[in-house]
Amino acid sequence: MAELKEEKLLAAASGSGFFISKAGHIVTNHHVIEGCEQVKVHQLSETFISKVINYDSYNDLALIKINKKPEVVFSLTNQQPYLAQDIKAAGYPLVSDLGTNVKVTKGIVSALSFRKDFSMFQMDVAVQPGNSGGPIFDDDGNILGVVVARLSNKEAQNVNFGIKASTVRSLLASNNVNLLPPNTKLINKREFSEYMTKGTVLLSCWMTLAQIEKANKKDTNKVFFKEFQK
Repeated sequence: MAELKEEKLLAAASGSGFFISKAGHIVTNHHVIEGCEQVKVHQLSETFISKVINYDSYNDLALIKINKKPEVVFSLTNQQPYLAQDIKAAGYPLVSDLGTNVKVTKGIVSALSFRKDFSMFQMDVAVQPGNSGGPIFDDDGNILGVVVARLSNKEAQNVNFGIKASTVRSLLASNNVNLLPPNTKLINKREFSEYMTKGTVLLSCWMTLAQIEKANKKDTNKVFFKEFQK
């Protein structure tokens, strides 16, 4: 009986993602899906089991897909971020405490790289565990980047990072994902708030107990649910 329980799949960890194609492709972080036996996509009141299409562990990106045509698909910007640019981030942080409604925070681009890594930019947008893989929007409603990491409060306040859209575009191009053109029209902020809810998804990582214990021994950025935190 103990062996059977060990092989049972459990909802172990969570993260965020967003729709990037009409075919149902979703972008997230590699560390969100790493080690998962299944990755489930929770979108409004529906749940889907996704297929991992590809990933880039170096840049911490992953591409997954569900068999559903999404109602809302986001566009990637073709512009580079600039200092003091206004941005917003959406995602599902701390779902055990804050619930499963999408959360949105705003701020600015603080630096155009992380040390010497120009695939990322620094921002002062408040993000929490579980925001990983979520979208970062510019004022036109285009994806400027993907939430990837934050420094602990002991190190610095509101020092967070995003993966640039240009890096995301390379992953998508290598997998022949058809993208929408960047939005250039003035967006209605009330309508876009609804788009963020429909296009940003909650991801859950399902693992066996043995896999959870193994992952907990590693130094990973996975956000385990409280009952599985070491």
